[in-house]
Amino acid sequence: MFKIGKFEVYFKHYPDEVGEVEALITGQKLPYYGRTECTITENDECIRDGSGYCGLNDRFNKVTGRKVALARALEGASKKFRTLIWNEYIKTARKV
Repeated sequence: MFKIGKFEVYFKHYPDEVGEVEALITGQKLPYYGRTECTITENDECIRDGSGYCGLNDRFNKVTGRKVALARALEGASKKFRTLIWNEYIKTARKV
């Protein structure tokens, strides 16, 4: 989790979760094994969220999952907001 002013970004990992997710282009149901969820809040209210999924042949990786989930949470946001969040994420990730 990291905080920028009134915004907070949270990550939740589900390495053993098994399920199906709908492919964006084809609409086909694809199985997954492992998921990372990103939630961005403003004043404790969710304003954006996104998830990253592992394919059945992928190895669960928290760093990769965070990047994918964050990118999906920021889809459609302004460039200024995306830059603000990514810059803070990069600073925070270096500390870990």
